[in-house]
Amino acid sequence: MNVAVYDFGTARVKLTITFSQNNSICIKKYKVETGLGKLFENSSKEEIINSKDKLKRSILELCSYTNGINFDKKICVVTEVFRNFPELLEELNLYSSIIGKPKILSGKEEGEIFYRNIKNLISLKDFVLLDVGGGSVQIVWENNSKIEVLSLPIGTYRLQNLYQLKKQLLTNEESKIIENEIFSILEQSGKKISTNNIVLGSNCMENLFLSLEKTTKIDLMKDNNLIAMSSILNDFMIDKSYEKQKPYFPENENFMYGADKLFIITLKIAEFVNAKRVLPTNESLSSSLARLSL
Repeated sequence: MNVAVYDFGTARVKLTITFSQNNSICIKKYKVETGLGKLFENSSKEEIINSKDKLKRSILELCSYTNGINFDKKICVVTEVFRNFPELLEELNLYSSIIGKPKILSGKEEGEIFYRNIKNLISLKDFVLLDVGGGSVQIVWENNSKIEVLSLPIGTYRLQNLYQLKKQLLTNEESKIIENEIFSILEQSGKKISTNNIVLGSNCMENLFLSLEKTTKIDLMKDNNLIAMSSILNDFMIDKSYEKQKPYFPENENFMYGADKLFIITLKIAEFVNAKRVLPTNESLSSSLARLSL
């Protein structure tokens, strides 16, 4: 059975192709940067048109990876930015014969799907799942066998547009403002969550941690790695231009534009839930939908 999952997010569109082979699940992943999060800063008619054009080009590019494949199922989901700008959903509907019928997922739906997949893949009983997107962040945990989801508007792209004056650099002062804003939003949620482990998901999160460990010579994969994460954030990201940061993750240089906000968000949430370590995974909403559909 061949399954294609198109996941249109705030910063990029991800295509996950999943198929069964020799009694095992094989996954191929592709992505195209779209930068739709600019709409949070500028929602003019011109920018809307520009964003629609980006969507069209991203779909055409992804078609090069699907040519010649007969899919049993096509799943198309859209998240944060599409919840705020329905014009983009109208554009995607024009290509439903290629990508499938687009469906808007709520933050709660995102979190529940992702959590169920992660729970099937890891042996940990005590963990909180953290899904950091460009527009929103999902904090997911289990309470008396019930999946709880806290969805917050503190995604990396959104924070950049709100608090970062220079797009090529996050200053120490701006990072402190972002930290305070995140902490305030977490406190206002009224949630009381406690865990030793945070599972941090994205389609390249484990690769990012391994690359940072190799390039900075700081051990990020040890059990108690919060201090190591803080050291990388403060010594290699804050007040450092993104041109200098790109070599830390050569397989996906553009990801470094949001890595500083990603680390700030993760560390503040780790503090909020009293976690001792962060476990990165390359699993994502896309791969979760693909695995659960087989």
